Amino acid sequence: MYVAVVSLILAQAVLFADGAVLIYAAITAALMTAFVMVYEEPVLAARYGAEYASYCRAVPRWIPRLTPWRG
Repeated sequence: MYVAVVSLILAQAVLFADGAVLIYAAITAALMTAFVMVYEEPVLAARYGAEYASYCRAVPRWIPRLTPWRG
């Protein structure tokens, strides 16, 4: 979901040829990354423990996998 939002903002930057929208995309990506690393990942690690740690080792944070993860 996060990758899709930033991708759409980047597409708008290209479509409108607007550097300000490109800066907006960078700020949005930085804020989303901070939210995921500071809040979301620790909450999931606390809730799911070793299973979540295994998932994190197998699945990249932002670049989608070409094959599904089979836990």
